[in-house]
Amino acid sequence: MTAGAHRHRRAASAARLVSAGTAMLTTAEVLENRELDHNILHGQWDCTRDPAVHSTTWEWDFRTPAAAWKHTHNDLHHTWTDVGGPRPRPR
Repeated sequence: MTAGAHRHRRAASAARLVSAGTAMLTTAEVLENRELDHNILHGQWDCTRDPAVHSTTWEWDFRTPAAAWKHTHNDLHHTWTDVGGPRPRPR
């Protein structure tokens, strides 16, 4: 195998590692924002009385500050969900 082929193989391997790392980091961020942050800001963990995960003290790593998200999501979005009563349960 030539020196050029070795360089090409190493470059392709490094590119795959970078792609895999990027995919894992993206997945971790999505899971943190969707599952952890969303539920904390909804107040679902307030019953623990732990200030580290309380909806009034939690700040997240997201474009929108927690206070602005809580207003638009909890006050504006949830004001208009289930207006006609509970949604029918899927069968």
